[in-house]
Amino acid sequence: MLIPVLILLGYIYGGSKLEYKIHALVYFLYFAVMVKVFSNEEAITGPGAFFVFIMGLSFAFSHVTIYLVYHFFRIIIRVRNKKS
Repeated sequence: MLIPVLILLGYIYGGSKLEYKIHALVYFLYFAVMVKVFSNEEAITGPGAFFVFIMGLSFAFSHVTIYLVYHFFRIIIRVRNKKS
C-alpha cells in the first residue's frame, strides 16, 4: 500500500516537466523500498544490509540511465527539428 501512494506522490510532486516527474518517481520509489527494507530490524544488522547497499546502487544506476536516455532522445528530437 505504501509504494503506490509514494509513486503517486512522486508523480504529483514532479511538476509539469517530464524530466522532473521521472526524477520524483525514481526518488520516491527508492524511498519506499528503503522504508520497506528498514522496517525489518534484521535488514539493518544482518545480511540484509548488503541487500540495501546493492539496492541503492541499482536504483542510482537506473536513475542515471533513465536520465541519460531521456536527454539523448531530447537532443535527437531537437536536431531533427532544426533540420526541418
